[in-house]
Amino acid sequence: MTVARQLSKIIMLFLVYRPSYHLPAVDVPDISLFYSYDSVIWTVKTTMETDNICKVDYVNKTTTQYAQFRRVSYSGKTRSEEDLNGTFIKMDNLRKSSTDNGMLVHTLEAGIEVSTEELMREYNNYTCGIFVVHLSSMASGAYYYELRVKNMSIHKPRSSCDDEYRSITKYINTTQLYTEACQTKRQHR
Repeated sequence: MTVARQLSKIIMLFLVYRPSYHLPAVDVPDISLFYSYDSVIWTVKTTMETDNICKVDYVNKTTTQYAQFRRVSYSGKTRSEEDLNGTFIKMDNLRKSSTDNGMLVHTLEAGIEVSTEELMREYNNYTCGIFVVHLSSMASGAYYYELRVKNMSIHKPRSSCDDEYRSITKYINTTQLYTEACQTKRQHR
């Protein structure tokens, strides 16, 4: 491999994992505790430009290496769903830990890479989390943030989680994806 190619890969890795550099010294969160069996995980807010509303992940299988889940979202009256496999990976190379805090997400059927998703912070015993997502289709180094909440805590106060998300994204446009109407849509799944 040429030196230029190696350097290119190193720069790309730095750009993809760059969000970890903004974090204070805290414990590395374990993504397998967030994407646990039978969890319903709502994306409440995102910095990605989107027309989607009511994005939710239904976790239906987990092991120590991966989670399988169905991601459902709505754009107007159109429902979109995708069965996905998230292979747990260690993404935080700055803090000494062997904890998997990210996942490589692939389509379950075809194995096509969809995204890399890192759990940056968790709150309230893994009921609220701040994620940074890099879509495989996005330009190198491009990423966006999401605030995700487990269904059981969607109505409970999570001010520390929300405050941290607003602090990280204060200069970035954010879209509210979750509203009360999402629960109605969920009941019709």
